Amino acid sequence: MISSKFFKNLSRAFKYLLNAFWAVPLVLTSRIVYPIFKIKFGVSQSNRIGHFIPDTLEELIRMQVKKREITFWSATFISNKQWFKMVRNYMYIGPKFKYPVFWNRYIPGSQRHTSVMSTNSSRDTEGKFFFDLVKPKMSDLDIIKSKKFLEQLGWKDEPFICLLSRDNAYLNYLDKLAGQINHDRTYHSYRDSEIETYRLAVNYLLEKGYWVFRMGTLTEKKLEISHKNFLDYPYYNKKCDLLDIYLFSNCAGLISTSTGIDGLSQAYGIPTLIVNGLPLAFATTFFNTIWVPKNLRWKSNDVSLTVKEYIENCYSYTSEYNEAGINIIDLNENQILLAVMELVNRVEGNEIARESDIFLQEMFLNLLKNWSGFECHHDFIHPGFKIGQEWINSMRNKMI
Repeated sequence: MISSKFFKNLSRAFKYLLNAFWAVPLVLTSRIVYPIFKIKFGVSQSNRIGHFIPDTLEELIRMQVKKREITFWSATFISNKQWFKMVRNYMYIGPKFKYPVFWNRYIPGSQRHTSVMSTNSSRDTEGKFFFDLVKPKMSDLDIIKSKKFLEQLGWKDEPFICLLSRDNAYLNYLDKLAGQINHDRTYHSYRDSEIETYRLAVNYLLEKGYWVFRMGTLTEKKLEISHKNFLDYPYYNKKCDLLDIYLFSNCAGLISTSTGIDGLSQAYGIPTLIVNGLPLAFATTFFNTIWVPKNLRWKSNDVSLTVKEYIENCYSYTSEYNEAGINIIDLNENQILLAVMELVNRVEGNEIARESDIFLQEMFLNLLKNWSGFECHHDFIHPGFKIGQEWINSMRNKMI
């Protein structure tokens, strides 16, 4: 008996052959006109919003300096259709370009006609977003639609803060779509954050007169707060890609755990607070960001790591922290509240830096600059970047 997988593969092969009538001539043309005019082909990580946004922005910046060069980007699973709608007005990107990308691999000369969307792991290490960014704009109609959604909630053009706390719900959803039912996502659990620990901070913002939108496509649990100016957006029946982009690109400030779509707010220059961020060495120094890491303590003696040790123990897997003998402890409610107060001071223009504060910030940057991976992951330092002042003050005796 012929399996459904066989028919699926047969259908896929037929589509690539059918589309060869235009894809192959395009690839052959790229060979003929080179090097007078450079035509390249690449694949976008459009399925992961945390890469899709910064990578397309990086490509838009590259396009400003490209001379007689064009790239066709394959984008199959689109993580946010509104963002895709906006960027395709500026670049050649979409599902149909998977065909020339495919045929490019099998026609001689493919290497010089293959491009990668990000040359720096989706990090703006050269400060391009700060200096050169051409920002895709929402249409007037889309802005009107977004505001009408919010007005239905009672919003009257008041300032709002977006809150994004990472958990595994969305990645588990992607795994399910891909048929990877038993894919273990706990390797990234050190980046997760308990939403209940944000309750004090959210109530503080609401008392200050801000609207608060707890963001996310899918989340593991609700944040139960009964207030007319609070919305647990993942459970809102009118949530959509349009509102995602509008909220993140128009908020007064963003609170996040350094995940996914928060790169949109950061790239658009919106004051951002990263709490429970790890690893500290990967702090987004190239954005207008206040960064507060989780608490790290040695398992052997329950002593906090020094700032230098925070930087040097730069791991991407939970198991690596365990193997290094490090306990990871989330910030508590009060620590998050103090960090949010710092963000509000920045948003409202009330931020004051004492000489002692500046000294500690400079000490931290010197430690970071002496780290072996600095140039690869940082290089450009945004003038608005800082380590959370309350956190760095608490580490005053561990600045080694």
